[in-house]
Amino acid sequence: MKPAPGCALCLLRWFYDKAAVGLQREQKFKLFREISKVLVENFYPNTNLGRASNTIIEQVAEFISVAAPEYKDIKAKSNKLVKDVLSRASNFVMQSKTDEERFLKAVWLATLGNVAPLAKLKKAMTFEEALNVMEGKGPLPHVIGDIFSCVQTSQRILYISDNAGEIGFDSLLISELKQMGAKVTLAVKAKPLFEDATLEDAEFFLLHNLADEVFGIEGFFVPDAMDNRLDQALKESDLVMVKGTGNYEAVQGELKGKAIIYMLKVKCGPVAHSTGTKAGEFVARLDAPT
Repeated sequence: MKPAPGCALCLLRWFYDKAAVGLQREQKFKLFREISKVLVENFYPNTNLGRASNTIIEQVAEFISVAAPEYKDIKAKSNKLVKDVLSRASNFVMQSKTDEERFLKAVWLATLGNVAPLAKLKKAMTFEEALNVMEGKGPLPHVIGDIFSCVQTSQRILYISDNAGEIGFDSLLISELKQMGAKVTLAVKAKPLFEDATLEDAEFFLLHNLADEVFGIEGFFVPDAMDNRLDQALKESDLVMVKGTGNYEAVQGELKGKAIIYMLKVKCGPVAHSTGTKAGEFVARLDAPT
């Protein structure tokens, strides 16, 4: 996604709020300067926001490492909350009249699980939107495009995850993808990055047994900047499924000849404009190959 000018301010705020946890006053000033320096040197009208984010991650890695323990408990509690309701969520998905309805219910939950805020996360996520839909309450995500037919014709799917907790809902959708005959490669973060899902979180939900392969990404998924194994998985895929705002910003407009399904909560004006929705809404959108 091509950035709006205000995206630089959002990136600055996002990284600063999340990485400043536990830092002393002088360290916070240094963190601010390091993030700002990257943006001054790398933010242009055609900048890939995922690439810019990865440069920031490299620049402030020491601060992200310091913040990691602050997020470990939040992630664990978020994972446990989803684990405790996963059986009920599975029943919600299975109680469907058609294969398409079952698939769409899994998409709803995976999409509604994308609730981590842009601001610093202060406590475990509660996933109220997903729980409400399971009880027959609350609005459903906007589903744009025939995503069911797209998945039906896809043999190899690359699935880009986002956060801890919600990856438990992803496991239900990945299970559906497997039942539909697809080979699924799952990408998670290789190292702790705030509340993002890592291999440890994937294993908590047994995704290392469910997915055909699980890869760790250094930072955000940028299509032309992956290691050889993940680059090969991308080339072999018929479909890419992308979770979350940061991954949407990194991937949208960057992949040619690939069908892409984005699943996210729309958290800002530029993404709302790009997706054709409103800020605060949830959307599952198919972008056909171009």
